[in-house]
Amino acid sequence: MTRRDLIRAVQDIIREQLPELSQHDIATVIDATFDQIAAAMREGGRYAHPGFGTFSVRRLQPRLGFNPRTGERIQVRASTSVRFSASHSLVEHLGIARDTATDAPALDIDPAD
Repeated sequence: MTRRDLIRAVQDIIREQLPELSQHDIATVIDATFDQIAAAMREGGRYAHPGFGTFSVRRLQPRLGFNPRTGERIQVRASTSVRFSASHSLVEHLGIARDTATDAPALDIDPAD
């Protein structure tokens, strides 16, 4: 789904309740929403949306690794990334069974379905 697809989908959903909102208005609201999520993550390191999931900032310390081609030991720099953890209800809604031992998806879903 692209940004434009999201805007159109939201407009289709709220068309009856708020017919006066244009695609531009909806885009402004969606952009502001994502800006606020990013700000929350920048300030507190996480954003949780009940029923959907949690976005969190993950900081990895520098560590010793190896070059897989040569086997040579290398120093891996510290890094920061964003992690998303789906809520239980989202996982159920998607029909993805979880492997309780590893908390990893037990089966893959094909996005083409």
